[in-house]
Amino acid sequence: MTDDEASSAAGSPPALELDGVRKTFGSLTAVDGVDLTVESGELFCLLGPSGCGKSTTLRTVAGFESPEAGRVRIDGRDVTDTPPNQRPCSMVFQDWALFPNKTVRQNVTFGPKVAGADPATRRERANTVLSLVEMESQADAYPEQLSGGQKQRVALARSLALDPALLLLDEPLSNLDRKLREAMQLEIEQIQRELGTTMLYVTHDQDEAFTLADRIGIVDDGALVQVGPPAEVYTDPTNVFVESFLGSTNFVTCTATGETTAAGAGTADETTERVQLETPLGTPLFAPTETRLPNPGETVTVSLRPERLALSTATNDEEQSDEEPRSVVSADTAADGGQRTDTSSADGGQQTDVAPRDTASVRGPESGDDETGVVSSALAGLDARATVERRLHRGSRIRYELGVGETQLVTERRLDDRLGVGQGATVRVTCPATAINYFGEDGRRLR
Repeated sequence: MTDDEASSAAGSPPALELDGVRKTFGSLTAVDGVDLTVESGELFCLLGPSGCGKSTTLRTVAGFESPEAGRVRIDGRDVTDTPPNQRPCSMVFQDWALFPNKTVRQNVTFGPKVAGADPATRRERANTVLSLVEMESQADAYPEQLSGGQKQRVALARSLALDPALLLLDEPLSNLDRKLREAMQLEIEQIQRELGTTMLYVTHDQDEAFTLADRIGIVDDGALVQVGPPAEVYTDPTNVFVESFLGSTNFVTCTATGETTAAGAGTADETTERVQLETPLGTPLFAPTETRLPNPGETVTVSLRPERLALSTATNDEEQSDEEPRSVVSADTAADGGQRTDTSSADGGQQTDVAPRDTASVRGPESGDDETGVVSSALAGLDARATVERRLHRGSRIRYELGVGETQLVTERRLDDRLGVGQGATVRVTCPATAINYFGEDGRRLR
């Protein structure tokens, strides 16, 4: 949804409001006090693992489940106690749910017919939506004659034929193979942008949510734990569950020493404090303390995203492979769209992309123990020596498994960005402080 669309919708009620919705099945709480607002014209994804309550939330919006507490409003109208067939929404199911004895056109016109539309209106509406999903040539075919992707297009067209105020989609692409699923994701996005239909989309597929959504709601154990644009929930997770569920990461268990230092002394950040952490990485890290100060001995979980780890070959006094010229290999474009810079290989050869690093990261853990050195390291993030334990070719990418101190870190790189070192080689691994996330014992992010 564009800023102009959001502005024009500002005077209208939200397309969907959930206020403290709670749904239980016996002793199981499937939906635990969910509050949610979806604006008109927005494509909102509920994302979470299987069994977390996202589909039950969707079914409660549709009216197939009745909440024990809370209210459901669609277009400003309270529909909590309204039967499903009287709610201004339609639903696309995971298993398509097409009538096998009806043609594609008859499936699509069924909803408008039940709603009382005249034959001419039904036919016109069917032609419009079938053209939109590129199925007009199959209008007289029966579901058994269609492929899985075609059935999904018909199911989508059938729901759109009702011109709903809110379209609900429950894992609609999960029965398709990967290639077709990815193609359908793009088509759904295009259709949504063209029609401006408000969509509430349930999925467990992170790529699907990040491809489609204006905003994502992360669901864990029946609760909505974070809501935001895709890049925000990925780069600014509220807790360790969100960090672990979205993508892959390297978790490192550390211990707070209780010692703090001012990070960025002499700069605008001079009031920022960081607490030192003992790590199994062979070098300390410094966690932010703006939210709260971890107690001495408290466990802090550090998250190092594989794509934010930058690797470089060893310096002159360390082992170096002669397989390829010395170069730097680093992260692909970050989820937040962070800028990438270019650098040349040591012999002046072809350039490769490298991730930006904090200036202070030039000073590693060995920079010295004076106050200036400590502050520099606190800003630098991770800067350590590592041993390549395994290097695995995985199609267009290479996976590096690194021994760093007493633990292991994993990163993957594009084949074109491979590092010319083999098993047993010593490399340098760095990660800017701004790309490291820290979580306390309660699972909440330290900021």
